Amino acid sequence: MATFNTKAEGMKTTNRCGHAAYKLAAREELMSEVLTSFVCEPKFYGDTTPRMVELARELARTDGLFVAKLALYARTVMNMRSSSHVLCAVLAHEVKGERFVRQAVRACVVRGDDVTEMLAAYFALFPGEALPNSLRRGLRDALDAMDDYSLAKYRMEGRTVTMADAVKLCHPHRREATRALLEGDLAKPMSWETELSAHGNTAEVWERLLAEDAVPYMALLRNLRNLLRVKPANFDLALERLADPAAVAKSRQLPFRFWSAYKSVEQLASGKTLAALSRALDASVANYPTLRGRTVVAVDVSGSMDWCTVSEHSSVKCSEVAMMLAACLVRLSEDCWMYVFSDDAWRVPVVAGASVLDTMKAMEFTAGCTNPEAVFEAMERDGVDCDRVVFLSDFEVNRPFRRERGTFQTCADRLRKRVGHRVWLHAFDMAGFGTTQFAGSDTTFAAGWSDKLLSFAALAEAGMGSMVDAVDALEVA
Repeated sequence: MATFNTKAEGMKTTNRCGHAAYKLAAREELMSEVLTSFVCEPKFYGDTTPRMVELARELARTDGLFVAKLALYARTVMNMRSSSHVLCAVLAHEVKGERFVRQAVRACVVRGDDVTEMLAAYFALFPGEALPNSLRRGLRDALDAMDDYSLAKYRMEGRTVTMADAVKLCHPHRREATRALLEGDLAKPMSWETELSAHGNTAEVWERLLAEDAVPYMALLRNLRNLLRVKPANFDLALERLADPAAVAKSRQLPFRFWSAYKSVEQLASGKTLAALSRALDASVANYPTLRGRTVVAVDVSGSMDWCTVSEHSSVKCSEVAMMLAACLVRLSEDCWMYVFSDDAWRVPVVAGASVLDTMKAMEFTAGCTNPEAVFEAMERDGVDCDRVVFLSDFEVNRPFRRERGTFQTCADRLRKRVGHRVWLHAFDMAGFGTTQFAGSDTTFAAGWSDKLLSFAALAEAGMGSMVDAVDALEVA
């Protein structure tokens, strides 16, 4: 999230549709790309990965420490794995002789396959080039700290880079487990996966695994459809754990994972299962700060938002993520109005105490173009006075509308003049194309799909500042 306190003049550019927009500063643009990218994934206006790599290389040469902190922020705060791997690879290639590079690489290894994925990212980005010492040493530090279980679990056999390759390249201090790994003698650890492989995907095996609490939360969520098919007798244990607020918080799952699970089982599951998933999603927003006062949430349901999914391997669309985050914001707001918009804007009734999923279902996709002006016109028509407006959009406005011939910042200016008091405007970018429609004081720009977005509006208004400040505040060591 970046707060624009500079003059709009000099920041003007065009978006990917050729329409007027505001250009983001280098740090903000890189964050926008990083926090909305699963790397090499299609988007409506094109894959942004090459631009992300280009930006990262440029910024690493002049502002390497920030890139290191952004990699750490992406991996440990936003849970964006692939983006952090790319940033670490680029950082190691572009910055020489700085200890913070080695420290950033080590800090971005949260689980075993981060090591192999980071090496694979480097070899893909810089084919034929030698492995930089900072990357080698950072990964060696991570391998030295890794327990035998992780070495065995994340051997990554059959992949471009295996754990054995990582050991050979990075030369961690020799120990029995690494020797056994290289010689092929390291036994696979017992896990829910090995148990299913050894004894079959049966109701009986799942019953035992559930009784022993042997299935991690993420695996439980992803295997819910499978569980419904084999129907273990103690299936209720799985539902209890999925809906447990403490387990939800510990899982660190992005909110759209719950929506994806809901979609995958909606036609197969009973009301009890769907209710458990609904409670899990509600629990994921329960501890975020309340938005005091009057909030307007505006959701972009235009064609570009509904065209692509958030990942090649996901069925969840950007429009659905926007709807889900909007429903979460409604739940966190003291007093709220909600609009969906494309060519025009429609007010969506807000039901007090409704679940996130019920609020999502009240929204309707319409396709069409992206017209933020319609939201401001609808607010004026409805006589809405508010303390903040939150937009969830890709901000790819592709033609002028009615009164506007440039960006839509003047709409926000007219709103503030009409209500006669301070109004915050928060622009949440769902696609990371590098431009926005709003700039000025009391305006923030945030990118990504993480539930951390649910905190940014309240934190910014309380004086936290920008996402840049949040990244700068991190300690890489």
